[in-house]
Amino acid sequence: MTGGMGERVAALVAAYRRVAETDMVGVPICNPALAVEAVGFRAFGPGWLGAVVTPWFLNALLVPADPARWAALLDGDREVVPLPAGDHAFTAARLDGLGTLLVIPLVSAMNVFTSHAEAVAAAGFAVDRLMTAPAPAVEVPPPPARAETVSRPPRFRTTPLDRSP
Repeated sequence: MTGGMGERVAALVAAYRRVAETDMVGVPICNPALAVEAVGFRAFGPGWLGAVVTPWFLNALLVPADPARWAALLDGDREVVPLPAGDHAFTAARLDGLGTLLVIPLVSAMNVFTSHAEAVAAAGFAVDRLMTAPAPAVEVPPPPARAETVSRPPRFRTTPLDRSP
């Protein structure tokens, strides 16, 4: 399947909804307060980067514009992708109709979310962080060297003894 971002992301959501309606029904790790939703997808490199919320995971995904882009990768292979936030190791995963995607698991215990809106907010935050370059490091000069001065109370100061003959 080829197409623009909207078409590819819609296919991604449809594929995960099929999984939710078949393979994940009744699975205890699923959070029933959550639904499948794509969050924050935007053009990046060879495709589109965003996140997917499901009742069983929250992942960042890189969906290729060309489904054959990572066809040589096997499920579980690692691919380091330079993002604005730095280099990140993605894991290859095949999804019916979409080819091989690159995935970063963000949250696997979805019971941490009490609502779908909370999970979507976390997904949006994560994508924004991945797509934001870190602020340049500010160099703090070392403090100036100080001369060692020891201050002693007057009674402990050494003074020459007055030795009278």
